[in-house]
Amino acid sequence: MECFLEVFDKNRIEALTADREFIGKEWLSWLRTNQIRYVFRVRENGQYISNARGKMVKIQELFRPLAIGSHVSLSQRRIGTKGEIFNVVGIRNKKSELAVLIHSDEIKNPAEIICSKMAN
Repeated sequence: MECFLEVFDKNRIEALTADREFIGKEWLSWLRTNQIRYVFRVRENGQYISNARGKMVKIQELFRPLAIGSHVSLSQRRIGTKGEIFNVVGIRNKKSELAVLIHSDEIKNPAEIICSKMAN
């Protein structure tokens, strides 16, 4: 990423996208510090997220009522054992598979960005 930014301006990046395997605390911190827009998918199994009352619950439980073919934005929520705060969106596709996304503040429609990447 640093090599890319030596050649191109960070404003040319609509959003950096990544799947569950590529997320790490240091990486997210670096992106935030450098104001790089991102949309990442997080692990749905075994991961915890704060509900509307602030209680930590399993991601699968929180998004269980999400209808097939729909998505919901939860705004800022705590995720994981450290309870770091992220903007969160849940998507349930037509096969009833759940995808939970975290994204930077500047991203207005993370579901659209991820869905367009998944279609390619």
